[in-house]
Amino acid sequence: MGLDEGPVSGFDGPGSELRAAVFADGGELSIGALLVRTTLHQRSSLASALGASLTEPDEMLSVEAIKVDAMSRTGVSGLYAAGDAATSVPPFMAAATASGYLAGAAAAVQLAAGY
Repeated sequence: MGLDEGPVSGFDGPGSELRAAVFADGGELSIGALLVRTTLHQRSSLASALGASLTEPDEMLSVEAIKVDAMSRTGVSGLYAAGDAATSVPPFMAAATASGYLAGAAAAVQLAAGY
């Protein structure tokens, strides 16, 4: 199997089934599945508007996240980020929950210290 970098103009198949990728030059490639790489971006601009920085999506995972330190601090005093918004890995419930717990604990420590 080779690599065809020609522009794809569409897909063909009966109903919702996938049979072939159709190229702009009229050629076809028989396929039964399609994997599309995409970059996950922040859906809200709130963190950026508040002054937080975002990570650059890397080649492997392609996830844009709010930059945080080990305690979920964004670099903006009093602003924490957690969950899917602050991780450079694809969305995962257990990781998001743990991240939220850590951010909450860090914020509580900061509040208790009177910052």
